[in-house]
Amino acid sequence: MEHRWGNRIPLQREEVAVCKAGRALGRARGVDINRSGIGLECELGLHAGEMVEVQLAGWKHPVRCLVVHADKNRCGLMFLSVPEKGPWNREEQ
Repeated sequence: MEHRWGNRIPLQREEVAVCKAGRALGRARGVDINRSGIGLECELGLHAGEMVEVQLAGWKHPVRCLVVHADKNRCGLMFLSVPEKGPWNREEQ
């Protein structure tokens, strides 16, 4: 089942900081993104249903996310708020 709405925009494996409850878990690589979520390559041991925060370069603040699916080295996160910057508004950056 598709969890994200809108077109997915490929990321060039951009580095993403991942935290949980304010504690750094590590770094991941962005696969794709849109207004509703982000796909990551990571080996951080995330599990579906967990809440995490992510931050890409250029974002002023981390964005809270729900882990929708996760396996050994990939996961899909749903944004719980829309990040202030993203590929959908690059012309505004």
